[in-house]
Amino acid sequence: MKRAALIVLLVTSLCMFSGALGSGAHAEGEELWVPGELIVKFRSGASEGQKAAVISGYKIDDISSIGAEVWHIDGQTVEDAVLALNSASIVEYAEPNYLIFAFGVPNDPEFGQQWNMHNGTCQRE
Repeated sequence: MKRAALIVLLVTSLCMFSGALGSGAHAEGEELWVPGELIVKFRSGASEGQKAAVISGYKIDDISSIGAEVWHIDGQTVEDAVLALNSASIVEYAEPNYLIFAFGVPNDPEFGQQWNMHNGTCQRE
């Protein structure tokens, strides 16, 4: 469990510091994360009262695979909330809920035959 969280944190850090997220993976002016949302992992033993004391917002979802929670924040920017939460002693880490962008189409010759490519959720450019 700790290993998965460490891997997520490492990959996110590498992307942020290498500039990979800002190097044309998105349109100019487009958000890199879901506005107003954070992924927060609290240290074990943190009570609901302690969580409420350090974060202004409400929990949206649990990410049980890494022991983190998705939160909607109120009254501050995502950047400010991340800085504040990462300095809190009960928070293991906090980061924006990043959007993921595809860089290309897989080389699978039957990729276009997949049922989910025709259900209206995928858009072609």
